[in-house]
Amino acid sequence: MLALAIVLVGAAASAHAGTYTVAACDATGINRAFQPYGDTSFIVPEGGCKPQFTGSGFQPGGLRVRHNVNAPGRTATAPLFTSGGFRAQAPAGATITRVRGAGTSFDDMGSSSADGWRAGIADSVGGLWCGFAASCAWAGPPMLGLDLTPHAGATQIDLSVTCALWTGCLRDRLRAAVNLDAILIDVNDQADPSLDANNNGWSGGWNGSAINAAVRATDGAGVRRTWFRIDGGPDLGTTNFPCDSYAMTPCPGDTGTTTTAITTSGLADGQHTLALYAEDAGFNHSVATLALKVDNNPPVVSAVQTVTSAAWHKTNGFDLAITAADPAGGSGLQSIGWDLCRADGSACSQGNTPDRSGSVHLGVPGPGEWKARFWAADAVQSGAKSDWSGPLRFDDTVPGLAAIGNGEAWIGGTDAHVSLSLAPGQARGPSGIAGFAVSVGAAAPGTTVAASGDPATAALGALAEGTIAVKARAISGSGIPATAVASTTLKVDHTPPVITVERDPDGAEADWIGTTTRIAVHATDALSGMDPASAGMSDSSGAHISYAVDGESFKIARGGDTTIAIAASGDHAVVLRATDLAGNTSRDSIVRVRVDRTAPKGVLEALDPAQPRRLRATIDDLCVRSATLELRRRGASGWTSIEAAIEENHVWADVPDERLDEGTYDVRFRVEDCAGNDGLIDRFAAGAASVGRASIRLPLRSKLDLRTAFDGEDVLRGRSRHVVRMGRAVRMHARLAGMDGQTLAGRTLAVQERVGLGEWRMLATRVTDEAGAIAVELRPGPSRGIRVVAAPDDLTVGAISRTLHVAVPARATIATDRASLRNGHSVTFSGRVLGGFLPRGGRELELQGYNPLRGRWQPVRTTGLRCDGVGHWRATYRFTATTGTVTYRFRLRVPPRPDHPFADGYSRAVTVKVRG
Repeated sequence: MLALAIVLVGAAASAHAGTYTVAACDATGINRAFQPYGDTSFIVPEGGCKPQFTGSGFQPGGLRVRHNVNAPGRTATAPLFTSGGFRAQAPAGATITRVRGAGTSFDDMGSSSADGWRAGIADSVGGLWCGFAASCAWAGPPMLGLDLTPHAGATQIDLSVTCALWTGCLRDRLRAAVNLDAILIDVNDQADPSLDANNNGWSGGWNGSAINAAVRATDGAGVRRTWFRIDGGPDLGTTNFPCDSYAMTPCPGDTGTTTTAITTSGLADGQHTLALYAEDAGFNHSVATLALKVDNNPPVVSAVQTVTSAAWHKTNGFDLAITAADPAGGSGLQSIGWDLCRADGSACSQGNTPDRSGSVHLGVPGPGEWKARFWAADAVQSGAKSDWSGPLRFDDTVPGLAAIGNGEAWIGGTDAHVSLSLAPGQARGPSGIAGFAVSVGAAAPGTTVAASGDPATAALGALAEGTIAVKARAISGSGIPATAVASTTLKVDHTPPVITVERDPDGAEADWIGTTTRIAVHATDALSGMDPASAGMSDSSGAHISYAVDGESFKIARGGDTTIAIAASGDHAVVLRATDLAGNTSRDSIVRVRVDRTAPKGVLEALDPAQPRRLRATIDDLCVRSATLELRRRGASGWTSIEAAIEENHVWADVPDERLDEGTYDVRFRVEDCAGNDGLIDRFAAGAASVGRASIRLPLRSKLDLRTAFDGEDVLRGRSRHVVRMGRAVRMHARLAGMDGQTLAGRTLAVQERVGLGEWRMLATRVTDEAGAIAVELRPGPSRGIRVVAAPDDLTVGAISRTLHVAVPARATIATDRASLRNGHSVTFSGRVLGGFLPRGGRELELQGYNPLRGRWQPVRTTGLRCDGVGHWRATYRFTATTGTVTYRFRLRVPPRPDHPFADGYSRAVTVKVRG
């Protein structure tokens, strides 16, 4: 039996979800897991739980149960089923799955195998047991290790002594006892804790940056902790409850309501999930979820638009459009609030509306200029205030009497006008005076502004000349018309005066005059007249003539007559205008006076190295009619004239040095001005190269050295003629240098060709390289001449190379209609002249035969032998003097001629065998 019990000893298993372990005795020797039960008159539970110190360290103490013993000599018995001891009760809904510890036990059954007292461990399902034996049969130390598995569903464990004899159990001595030390009990609790989440007052509503989250949890085995999570995030607001690992119900069975402040400012606006968690003593979890609506961002008023215009209003009502919105996911716009203040920020009041349409209608407290700003509120908070709106202007003041200026005076202009203002001391509202309504004649003025501002000028239009009534009514800035009307009488003259001008001496405006010119100006007016201002009054207060010479300030001459004298040389413009008593001013009359009393002068400018053949002269004259450049070679008597160009105060001409002989030339410009004055410019300006009378040496531009040669030949000694087979390209090259031998790079050269007697035409252009050279490949063609041309420029006179002659021998084909024949018969030759360029009517050809006796070719047919315009030819030859068998050789010759650009050429040779 002892050996079997030892087999049951094992290590304690680690806790798992649904299971927790209870120690029967704590470290202070107090038992909180087992409670006494049963018949205490016969059974004695001893719960000392005294700590023990063993070789393996500190161990909690144990429990002991025995029956009581009578005094010596007394043998009273305990009745059948007398039972009692210590009991460990699992919480409601939990079971006990394991008991571990160390103990000793003895009883009647174990010591004498007879019924009587029994001692051991029992669970709520089976009877007394110890390990797997029917009764415990070991006694005394050492303590044996126990690792027991109760029956399935056991809810309690008893450390028990029981009387099992129907006649009763003796108590004359200690017959049964059980000791259990270092007791560990595994309790299985599969029931999840219950959660009450309905005590969150904010549930279902919108919340700002923080909430108070509440939870209440209950559990039979007790609740270890509660906590929260938002959207599956980290644990928040964890509450750990005190748990007693020495009690069968270690943790509080009811946590009560615990409230934790949780910050939600980091959450996006919108719907979230708040999860409430509870963990019981057996580490079972429960979760409950609540919908959490968060609005951390206030609504924003992004724009305020004053729908009603910013003008002054005579009615008290203003419409404004508010652009307000709550950020996405938020609780949405709930209301619009506003501040309404005067423009200077005083007299402020507030208001709000639940209308979220964005349209607000406001009335202001009284006349004046006001402003408004707005804010929006959602279900949680209000947003920032907007910028101030545009001005809200209200004025219901009726303005007073107007005052009209210009009364009883002459007024003029094609559009007559009067000055208007509000009379002194008259009523004026905060909007001021927008302007005035005006009427002409007997009708009363209306209520619409015709002349804006205060003061204002009212244009009356083209009034009939004479006397006319004018009336005016003031209109406030808010559009309220005055009830009082002002009136006056005007004298109207809107016809401007007429100006006449006489010249001395007579002459057209375009003429240049060589003497002082006088202009007599006379102005007349038929109605208000040209009377000058009264003495002591300004010149411009009466009728007058205004004139300005050459853009100078206007001068005023009183009245209608004045004379203007102009003596200085120049092209003068005189602006004239006349003003009558009514203020009508004539259109400007511009009189042009040209005076030139001096002959033209000037100097020759120094030659410009960039344009060496251009002669320029600076002319000191206002108008040049003509200019001529004159050149005379030293030693010659006659002058060569070249027309010069005129531009502003310069004349110039290019010297044709390419067609004049070399040498020194005197030069001068002959200039005639527009007044007929003639002058010669024949000296260079100070510092120029020439001293005394101007002279130049021709040529003014540099000469060029342009040489050509065929490919592979030197440009100095190369051939000028080159024979090329038809269809073959020809290469040539050229070199350009100055007369000093310095090569010229970067110059564009034109390659030209001439076929026969035709014109030279452009073939290609090339730019010289650093050595001044170009190379050109000439496409196949007929016989032709090739030359290179360097065009003249500002610095050089240009050049034309020698002509290179490309000789291309003509080519032709030849064939016979038979290869052999008898004497007396004929053979027909045919073929084609190749290469094109044939005259339209064809050309003559020559059929040749080889004379072996003389060892040369000689003509056998020339007369009438021609090809057509595309080169086809045919000829017949009859043999009459052949004896024996003779083989003859024939070929076609194409001799040169001016209208067919090819050199002397031949066809191949053909043979004909003749038998005599």
